Amino acid sequence: MDPPEHTRYRRMLTRYFTVRRMRELAPRIEQVVSEHLDAMERGGPPADLVPAFARPIPSLVICELLGVPYEDKTTFQRCTSTLLRLDASEEAIAAARDELWQYMLDLVAAKRQHPDDALLGSLIQTGAADAALTDERLAGIGQLLLAAGHETTANMLALGTYALLGHPDQLCALRQEADLVDTAVEELLRYLTIVQFGTVRVAREDVEFAGRCIRAGDTVVASLAAADRDPVQFPEPDELDLARPASQHVAFGHGIHQCLGQQLARVEMKVAYSALFRRFPALRLAVRSDEVPMRDDMFIYGVHRLPVTW
Repeated sequence: MDPPEHTRYRRMLTRYFTVRRMRELAPRIEQVVSEHLDAMERGGPPADLVPAFARPIPSLVICELLGVPYEDKTTFQRCTSTLLRLDASEEAIAAARDELWQYMLDLVAAKRQHPDDALLGSLIQTGAADAALTDERLAGIGQLLLAAGHETTANMLALGTYALLGHPDQLCALRQEADLVDTAVEELLRYLTIVQFGTVRVAREDVEFAGRCIRAGDTVVASLAAADRDPVQFPEPDELDLARPASQHVAFGHGIHQCLGQQLARVEMKVAYSALFRRFPALRLAVRSDEVPMRDDMFIYGVHRLPVTW
């Protein structure tokens, strides 16, 4: 969307994702993280960190925030995974899209009958007099937030852990300095930039950029990953340096469309990384580094599995 329509919906949703509100969620996120670490510890090593830790934590949190039943996680995780696959057939994508869309429409209809205080229920109540907040619009909002709210952070948690295990000096610094977690999260976001294929846009008017003329109607691909490794902006950009001063990375995008849930993602990562390495100080890969399957076949980068031991 473009303003003014975009501005209206953005303003409507921003109040649910403020820094203050996300900080208020921190105790619940800490509880969720602790429960999953307890389960990992009880199960004993080895473990796959993706299904045991990285995927369920953001999934549960975004479900509670939106008011989506967590017991339905298999459905929305499967559909979202198919939609993000680069090798999925058109038929599989259409089927996943239709299934997820119908699921959200049914959920919105149910909440109209029995509204709650979660985000979707709250939108239904506050927007009762707003004819623009149709079931279809609410389903679209819910679908976007649900998919973005668990896929991105889940892959950052797993891929960030993989990166830290591959940089023992940086991991040692993080373990020794608890306060380093704030800059560590920002550096991991910059270094990894999991939206790996860039965002596609069309120029609306002629513009000269970096000595090159872009004509109205030209297709432009903005590579976030390349921008976050720009040597003009970041000294030694290919080095992971958790002590790097906070930078203007674009892992969450930029401008009016910057990621709505970025503060939630930050809180989840800070809590999860700190607790994981505190609970398992001897955490290490259970396989060779080159045996970890990477998500080269997905729009969102990460690892398919992360076998670890301790």
